[in-house]
Amino acid sequence: MGVLTATGNAAFLLIGQPAGVWVDRMRRRPVMPRTDLARAALPATVPIAWWVGRLTLGEPAGRTGTDRPGVPGPSMVVCDVAQVSYRQAIYPEWAKRVNASTRFVVWGITPLGGLAGGALGEWIGIRGTVWVSLWAS
Repeated sequence: MGVLTATGNAAFLLIGQPAGVWVDRMRRRPVMPRTDLARAALPATVPIAWWVGRLTLGEPAGRTGTDRPGVPGPSMVVCDVAQVSYRQAIYPEWAKRVNASTRFVVWGITPLGGLAGGALGEWIGIRGTVWVSLWAS
């Protein structure tokens, strides 16, 4: 699970800065729904794999969530960059400070999810943890 998370977050390192330049040169508002559709396309294939009889335990883990490898990672980066840029363009100055504080809190709490996942994995097992993760997201 740690390798999956690390490779999913690698998208931020690899395309974070180019995504910012790309989003700044385009209209930001249309970029957000397009990247959301790309993020939804890959997890939507999980029920299809189940229906065909090819669903394994690794399939949902590799195809769902925004911190997994594949399309959701890069799509999440572009969508996040577009959202932040769009918000900064339309918010008044005081709201920009609120936004920065909110992002600090969110990213400060994010590592706790990995810790909770590890504890849950020890308690109910990896298979159960993957299904709880799918159910919760």
